Amino acid sequence: MDVIGKPEYWHSFPSGHAALAFLLFGSLFFGKSPKAIWVSALIYALLVAWSRIAVGAHFPTDVIGGAFIGLVGAGLAMLIYHRTACGRTTG
Repeated sequence: MDVIGKPEYWHSFPSGHAALAFLLFGSLFFGKSPKAIWVSALIYALLVAWSRIAVGAHFPTDVIGGAFIGLVGAGLAMLIYHRTACGRTTG
C-alpha cells in the first residue's frame, strides 16, 4: 500500500478521527438504534480508521486506541444516561 503524504511519527496517539467515528457508532449501537443504522455507522467508522492508516497519518495502534476511547466514551455516556434520565419518575 502506498502512503499518501508525509508520515508523521509524533503526536499521533490516539487518532481523534477514529475516536469520533467509533463514538458515533457506539452511541447508535448502545442506544438501540435500528440495525441498518448502526451497521452503516460501523462501516463508516472502519473506513475512517483504515483511511487514517492509508494516508500515513496514524499507525494501527493509534487507530485502535482512538476506537477504544470512542467506544468507552459512548458506553459511559449511555451508562450515565440510564442511571440518571431513565431512573427519574415524573410527578
